[in-house]
Amino acid sequence: MTTLRRRLLGLAALAAIVAILVGLPAVLLTIGANPFSDGIPSWSDLTRPDDGGLALAVIKTVAWIAWAALAVALVVEIVARARGVRAPRIQGFRLPQAAASGLVGAAFALFAGAIPVAAASPATATTSPASVVQLVHSTTTVSTTNIAPPVEPAAEISPAVPDTSTQYTVQPHESLWSIAESLLGDGRRYRELVALNAELLGGRADFIQPGWVLTVPTPATVAPTESSVANTVTVQPGDTLSSIAAEELGDPERFGEIYEASRDTVQPDGEVLTDPDLIKPGWVLHLPIPVAEPPAQEAETAAPTALVDERVNPAEPPRAAQLGSPAPAAASPVPASPQDFDPVDPAQGADPSVPSSHDADLDDDPSWHATTGAGISTILAGTVIGVVATRRRRKNSKRKPGEKSPMPDGAAAALEQDLRAGADDVAAATIDTVLRNLAAACRTAGLPLPPVRAARLSSDAFDLYLETSAKLPSPWSDVDGTGLEWTLDDPGSRPSLGHTGPAPYPSLVTIGHQADAAHLLLNLEQIGALGVVGDEEDTRGIVAALAIALATSAWADDLQVTVVGWFSELEGALQSGQISYTPTIGRLLDRLEERAASDRRALADAGAPDLNTARATGVVPEAWTPEIILVADFLTHAQKDRLTALAAELPHVAFAAVAVGGDGGWTLRVEAGAERAVLEPVGVSLAPQRLRPDQCSNILSVVASTDPVEMVGEADAAPTVADVVALEPRDEPEPVLATRTAIAGPRVLVLGPVDLVGAAGTVEPSKRGRLLELAAYLALNPNAPFPAIDDAIWPDRSTEDNLNTRNTATSKLRRWLGQDETGEDYLPRHQAGAGYGFGPGVTSDVGEWNQLLAGDPLNAPTENLEGALALVRGIPFEGTHRRRYAWAEPIRQHLTAEIVDASYALAKRRLMEGRWRAAEGAVVVGLRVDPAQEALWRLRILAAHESRNPAATAEAIDRLCAISERLEVDLEPETEELLAALKRPGTDASRALGLHALEEQTAP
Repeated sequence: MTTLRRRLLGLAALAAIVAILVGLPAVLLTIGANPFSDGIPSWSDLTRPDDGGLALAVIKTVAWIAWAALAVALVVEIVARARGVRAPRIQGFRLPQAAASGLVGAAFALFAGAIPVAAASPATATTSPASVVQLVHSTTTVSTTNIAPPVEPAAEISPAVPDTSTQYTVQPHESLWSIAESLLGDGRRYRELVALNAELLGGRADFIQPGWVLTVPTPATVAPTESSVANTVTVQPGDTLSSIAAEELGDPERFGEIYEASRDTVQPDGEVLTDPDLIKPGWVLHLPIPVAEPPAQEAETAAPTALVDERVNPAEPPRAAQLGSPAPAAASPVPASPQDFDPVDPAQGADPSVPSSHDADLDDDPSWHATTGAGISTILAGTVIGVVATRRRRKNSKRKPGEKSPMPDGAAAALEQDLRAGADDVAAATIDTVLRNLAAACRTAGLPLPPVRAARLSSDAFDLYLETSAKLPSPWSDVDGTGLEWTLDDPGSRPSLGHTGPAPYPSLVTIGHQADAAHLLLNLEQIGALGVVGDEEDTRGIVAALAIALATSAWADDLQVTVVGWFSELEGALQSGQISYTPTIGRLLDRLEERAASDRRALADAGAPDLNTARATGVVPEAWTPEIILVADFLTHAQKDRLTALAAELPHVAFAAVAVGGDGGWTLRVEAGAERAVLEPVGVSLAPQRLRPDQCSNILSVVASTDPVEMVGEADAAPTVADVVALEPRDEPEPVLATRTAIAGPRVLVLGPVDLVGAAGTVEPSKRGRLLELAAYLALNPNAPFPAIDDAIWPDRSTEDNLNTRNTATSKLRRWLGQDETGEDYLPRHQAGAGYGFGPGVTSDVGEWNQLLAGDPLNAPTENLEGALALVRGIPFEGTHRRRYAWAEPIRQHLTAEIVDASYALAKRRLMEGRWRAAEGAVVVGLRVDPAQEALWRLRILAAHESRNPAATAEAIDRLCAISERLEVDLEPETEELLAALKRPGTDASRALGLHALEEQTAP
């Protein structure tokens, strides 16, 4: 739309508004359309025969009511536009508000060069309560300048200048970011829209209205190069160069030709293809010039490049794309000798200088992801797994030898594997460190804590969006000079400055992720309330995710979450003390009002103007713990008003509400069946964090499995102090555990750091980690079916066809293992059934462990116990990547328990033989894999007791107490009884060992 046309439309809209507000009532008065000119009708006027006057009066009244409705809608829209906020929706005024929105939007475009900037500026924003989900009011006007759609710094964006442009009409709830993401393929290109619409937008990106017409660039096209032809392909989500080559050219190995044909093409987002392993949805790739089919005799001698699955399963025919076609003459791979050729290696004959896309999936370092394979936020997965790991350690510390700790099974076990595979505990730790560092730096610089209302974490930056302008200490950078948006580059590399103060933003919670996999977080305490709008399935899923995320938060020292009306099972399953359930809100409101009044009085008495100041200065610590309620229950008008007052009254207290339904203020709106949501009023598009009912239930099952009372099996009877005192210690040399003889052939080791020894071949260093995991999985899961292998080793590819990657990995692992003396592959090529398995020449330490103990360490022969413990080099699967070996957690727990039991059984036998040194040597192996196991510590204390060495006994007791304090658990009754027996004055043991001084040291 031209500037002249926009001006004319704006003038016409302005004239229409003036005509409606001023001209229409003037006309009605001029023609005598006053329904009350003859006075207010009486009852007798209504009951006597009508002469036409009553009907005319009704028409006049309707005309004035219609004018009043439209006038109210226009005034509300004008005031909202002038203030830079979304106009509130008035019940029953949908049609007049829709008409008013279009008129006012067109009229405001007439003054777009000045009004939006002023209207959106936080300096001129006024404080006015805005309805939040129809029950809670925000105490400040929400300005979109404070949290514009998060972007990278302008210096990093080099948008291509468009050759042509088109027009686009802004729709409700849209932002420049969402428009750029939808039309240009990248939300970060919103700056191009600002530049092209400078006169309309006034150079600002934070104020657009439905009905505005924007000039939008048309993606530039590049003339085909000599190596390309007219036909192109547009990259779709999940595509790789290899998959495109397989589909378009019939051969995945021809991806290099597409790369060469497309590397000089300027893509719609202004970038060019520089890495064959990195292509983005929306990019346009050129296909190479077709090459003539090779002669038949050449095709017969050339090495086939078809992707054939290593399975014998006639019931599952391969797809055409998997079969491919003979390699073209241009590829001309060197024919391999029969004994070296691997018919299922898709990399055979490929140019070694160009990595294949599926080969890159074997690299050691997983890439940045926002969600797990099951679609759960990686940060939520990390915090949940952190809670599970802590509780499981505490539970195992109380496990007695002979007992078994049940693990989740079925769907719950599958979900735990998904959570472990995708858990990003580093991201959660990064958020905690960055926020506490900020608080520490502010204290050092004498600066107040900034009023953060939102944050954004990406792979290379952490951004904060503030309520009001503030100054942040170095190394934070002001993005646009307003002091409202700050960024910290490379947040994961920042060392901790010391966590001496309280968590500065305990109510910060992840609400979803954006298109670039950046996590978006809201500070509920700062915004006061968040509405969740959508159908019941969506809102339940979002509220469930928020509840569990808050209850397992890694950057909150303490908070209290109360769910109202839904999710009664959360409190009993999590048992964290941070989450509770109430069916109705009545009594909860009474308590919240009492606490809010008390906290405000305490803040005033301490001279703290707000909660951030109290946390920064360390005053009124009783007011720091946030209380967040998640409301799904029906609320009366009186309850809504009370909840409104709690959030609206200043100064803010540590309180926030998340409520289902309503409009206005901060709202997360999900359209039915949509994958994405819009965060209002800032118009940011995101994929909301949510949990399906089955996922929520399975998470709770996983957490519940760590309940310490859930044990099965019969515990072994431990020796007592009296048993040991009656023994005579032997004079024995230092214990030496049994050694094992060398075994020829490859051997997979997992009882300690994972390793593969004795392999005849070599492996690329960058592929070693993934191939080592595959070898460990095959060793512990012989003849595993292909889907199970894919789910375990490539969990993030569960929705894709993983044939290429799996075949490549298997082929490389086969070459690494090599062949035995008879020339047979240690990993056979063609196996019956539908899975892989090693040949008999490949062994594992776990296999030997199982042969020695047969699943019953407490009753195994002593020599077998010694041989088994000699296999243990450390914690099972020690040192593996934090997001690898998720499939191994049940095995890890099982092996750890058996190692502890074997260590206990051997130590107990040696102890009762009077061989305290051998007993200590056996105990050390078990404590190496589970340092908190109290049953082993009791044996170690008894061994030190038998050695008649009070200092060694005291040292063992001190270490046990320190570990228990770290785990925040009480000592078991058996341990308390043992320590009491050792400390009890007057006993023979006490006098003999001189342990009277231990009484004060070991008092609980």
